[in-house]
Amino acid sequence: MPLSRKIQELVDRIAHNRETMLQSITGLSDAQLNYKSEDDAWSICDIVHHLALTDDANAKLMSNLLKRARAENLAPDPFPDNSELHSADELFARVAEPKFKAPEFVAPNSHLPVEASLARLKASRERMLEAVDQLASFDLNQLTHPHPFAGPLNAHQWILMAGGHEHRHTQQIKRMKARTDFPK
Repeated sequence: MPLSRKIQELVDRIAHNRETMLQSITGLSDAQLNYKSEDDAWSICDIVHHLALTDDANAKLMSNLLKRARAENLAPDPFPDNSELHSADELFARVAEPKFKAPEFVAPNSHLPVEASLARLKASRERMLEAVDQLASFDLNQLTHPHPFAGPLNAHQWILMAGGHEHRHTQQIKRMKARTDFPK
């Protein structure tokens, strides 16, 4: 069954953010992937590892939200053709500038080769989208879960957060690549 307009536009947005992130690292050498300036705690390789850990957590969250929706016999979405695309705009504006310390469970504490992180990203996104496909029939505004920095988010906002988080780190990667000491 095709996704509702509401869910499809969210899935399309996070897919676009993923593609933009992947394009930002395509063709980088090992020296570039592992570059850190004095100002950077993480290399690009570490950022991609962090994204893989975070995306895995998002996939687990979507699976848990699906279990909750079923257990609570959540009502169907009353407005499947409405848009939730901008439901997290205020949140993204609020968290755009500050630096955050990643929670320990999504911190890249061990070095993982970028290829391994990319494989994890692909697998976790597939799992997340499987759960989202099944969640799509429910009223996702009724499913909330706290975000460590943003507070309670509904399931639509959590889907958007997956892409927004990747967008935030893609901008970080672009800034790193623009530094004068970035390896050529």
